[in-house]
Amino acid sequence: MIFLLPCAQSQDTLALVKEITIAVPNVKDVDLDPLGNIYVITSLGAIEKYDATGSKRTVFTQNRLGYPAAIFARNAQKIIAWYPEFKTIVLLDRNLVQLGGTLNLIEKGFPNAVVLSPSVDGHIWLYDEVRFKLLKMSPEGIVLFESQGLDLLLQRGVSLISLVDNGQHVIAHDPAIGLLFFDLFGQYKRQKSVANAIVQLYSSDARLRWIDTLDRFFEMDIEFPFAEKSWCLPKVLEGVNKKITPTGFVTWDREGIQVWKR
Repeated sequence: MIFLLPCAQSQDTLALVKEITIAVPNVKDVDLDPLGNIYVITSLGAIEKYDATGSKRTVFTQNRLGYPAAIFARNAQKIIAWYPEFKTIVLLDRNLVQLGGTLNLIEKGFPNAVVLSPSVDGHIWLYDEVRFKLLKMSPEGIVLFESQGLDLLLQRGVSLISLVDNGQHVIAHDPAIGLLFFDLFGQYKRQKSVANAIVQLYSSDARLRWIDTLDRFFEMDIEFPFAEKSWCLPKVLEGVNKKITPTGFVTWDREGIQVWKR
């Protein structure tokens, strides 16, 4: 095991450059699409889109499903908004126009499922917290693939809190287990322990990136997991909400949103 100095004592700090700041107070969630467009859930429950320069482009609102809790913009043509109060998914196009109807997981027979990630091919990955199964579902609510019961397979309860699909692998995180790797059909392959719980997970191609609870940033080639690298995050990223993006990070606090480039 590689010994890592606490970030306060370490010199291996990741260098970042701030690209833009957007003054949107009390943001609930943020995500960026591959083109750099920024999607924001406001404190009033609206979903707003800003372009890569920080200019507001369009807004989506509805008052029937409660407030959205999460926005997923990995697929720029199918933005996913998650409304947990009614266990409902809303799909939006790049102009925040709703695509079809809503997907109610209770009506589809999955009242204990949570949304974890969009798939690269336009579908949705869910985790059923009672059946302990990872599910790939179409926007129409058809289950395409599902995993084995992970509780029986791993001989323990499994609580997935984040997941990413990079088009080649599906990777999930359970704080008590670490990283769990699946194929594109949802079949479990292997696991990897991590020193500290992961607060944010991101993957593109064969690269996996994550931030842990000590504000360290990790990068790993999925095919060569023992060659991982890590850096301390700069102090400007401490104590704020943050996500990894294709080119760096996005952060947000009470004052607004900042986009950072590596």
